[in-house]
Amino acid sequence: MAKTYTPTLPTAKDWVRLQIADDGRGGRAMVLEDEEIEAIIASEKGNNRNLAAASCGELIAARAGNVIEKRVDDLEIRYGQDGNTAWSAHLQQLRETGASELLTKQSNFRVL
Repeated sequence: MAKTYTPTLPTAKDWVRLQIADDGRGGRAMVLEDEEIEAIIASEKGNNRNLAAASCGELIAARAGNVIEKRVDDLEIRYGQDGNTAWSAHLQQLRETGASELLTKQSNFRVL
């Protein structure tokens, strides 16, 4: 499995990585494999990138296990609720945008 990111955003996978900050910038390690992101994109109706990004973000949060505090020797890192609230708000915005995209696409159907 691979973890790749192209800043010019040629693929939906790269766009999703940018939205969830899983792009390896700033020396951070990428969390999700390319194949995981591509599978999530494919599972969303119409390959909706916004809904896929929200799902990927929730997967990252689930894998983090809601860590609030971490200590290594004298180093202590605390994660406040503000960060979690901001992340949740970002994911909610992605879901709302994705849902509105689904509603604005016209569907053709026939009544028999």
